[in-house]
Amino acid sequence: MKPSEEQLQAYLDDELAAAERAMVDDYLARNPEAAEQLARYRRDAEALRQGLTALPQAANPALHPFAVRRELKARRRRRFATAATLVLALGGGWLGGSQWQSHLYAKATLPMNDAVEAYRLFSQAPGDAISQAQLTALFNDHFKGASLPPELNNYGLKRVSAELMATAEGPAAMVLYRNDEGQALLYFIRPPGPRHHLLPKGQRQDGGLLARYWSDSDFNYALVSPHDSPLVPSGPFGSI
Repeated sequence: MKPSEEQLQAYLDDELAAAERAMVDDYLARNPEAAEQLARYRRDAEALRQGLTALPQAANPALHPFAVRRELKARRRRRFATAATLVLALGGGWLGGSQWQSHLYAKATLPMNDAVEAYRLFSQAPGDAISQAQLTALFNDHFKGASLPPELNNYGLKRVSAELMATAEGPAAMVLYRNDEGQALLYFIRPPGPRHHLLPKGQRQDGGLLARYWSDSDFNYALVSPHDSPLVPSGPFGSI
């Protein structure tokens, strides 16, 4: 039996019951490729933990990258539970459940959906300023070869915080800018994952947010802002 993505994440976090953990151990023993991928995730998480020691501590414990990761997992579980309840209430049977799960999967696989979720989590958070030297060290340690997020003071935007976090594709980082009116712009970077899934230049609207995304040869990037106020033209981010 193949474990679900939720079970694999719980396995990495040592949150499975003994019976489920034995099932995952058996699956990994019979599927060396899956075992190696999980081992890569574990190595990425360990590198992330070590890297965090060089960063300033978040003022709010709820904004710690691992707390954010737990919150994202909890959100996915709540959405799945809500979907299952709706399917049962509507009597949709197997077909309805299958269609709804397909909808959830499609949402999760939209380009740079993790960047959009990061915006929703961090855009209203109090700033925890990071110096240029700290930002440079973070990128040198985890995103070597990537372009540093630029200063945007000329556009009325001040860099107010940066966070390192874990994603399924590996360590990611967000840099948050805010103007005098309190509007936020989020810069997001992460690797393309084991399948090296690079993105064409594009943009999409997600509720009230606009996500603009692009890739270079090594990383995926996104800018997320309110869709009716993009805040900054593409100039400072020449790749888009």
